[in-house]
Formats: sequence, structure tokens, C-alpha cells
Amino acid sequence: MKNLIFIISLLTIFLIALPVLGQDLVFKNPFKEITTITSLIEAIIKFLKSLAIMVSAILIVYAGYLYMTSAGNQQKIETAQKTLIWALVGIGVILIASAITKVIENVLEVDLTIGSNTISEVNKVDK
Repeated sequence: MKNLIFIISLLTIFLIALPVLGQDLVFKNPFKEITTITSLIEAIIKFLKSLAIMVSAILIVYAGYLYMTSAGNQQKIETAQKTLIWALVGIGVILIASAITKVIENVLEVDLTIGSNTISEVNKVDK
């Protein structure tokens, strides 16, 4: 019963906040600009990265909920701490993975974006 009340209150807060933020619920076609396999892979990676960050944020909130409702129960406190630690590790891995490509691009002065280099652009770099 407590879980049902918690889920309903989260949904209520989310639905109340939408008009306040001034966001229109317009769903864009994610496949509109996709013309090649590489652009499809880029779109999927971008989506999965966004999804992973959202899931990590939700897990942080969930860990806080577990901690606040533990009522001194040591097992629940440990579960909340482990959840928080792994959610933070997940965010760290996501951010580091995103930053590694940017660092390599800056050090080597190349563009590592999938599908961005055509044969003529590669030939220009070699000359």
C-alpha cells in the first residue's frame, strides 16, 4: 500500500509540474533525420545515454526514500547506501564514457563522431 501511495504521489507531482514548466507535450519523430545506419546507431546511443541518466536520477531519489523510511533498520539503511553508491557510479561511468571521446578528439584533433568522415574528408586530413 505504501508503494502504491508513493507511486501515485510521484506521478501527481510530475503531472502538476508539466504545465508549470511551460512544456508542451510534443513528441518529435526520432527517425526523421536518420538516413544511414551510422546515424541510427548514434541516435540509439544518444537515447540510451539519456535513459541511463534518467534511471540513475530516479535511483538516487529511490535511495533517499529508502533511507528516510528505514526507521533505524540497519538492513534498509545498507540497501539505501548501496543503491545510492551504484547510482552515482552509473552516472560517473556515463559521464566518463562521454568525456573520453571528447578528450581523444581534442588531443588528436580529429572528429570521432560516427559516420561524420567521408572519404574526401579523410583524404584532406592525410594531405
